[in-house]
Amino acid sequence: ALGRVDVFDPNPDTSGDRRTRTIAGFSYDCGGGVKLAFTDHLVFQETESAARKNQHLFQVNLSAKL
Repeated sequence: ALGRVDVFDPNPDTSGDRRTRTIAGFSYDCGGGVKLAFTDHLVFQETESAARKNQHLFQVNLSAKL
């Protein structure tokens, strides 16, 4: 299992410019050289206006050794 949170505020004196990134996921070894991993990546961008620049990415990775 993995988890990470990053908070970046380029100018602490200005409101509405903070960016928060959250990554969470886990990996499962299926046996026989096969691994399956799930990762969820969320980015929240605070803005002064109502228009937000949020991102959400969900990944599934499958690897196999032959």
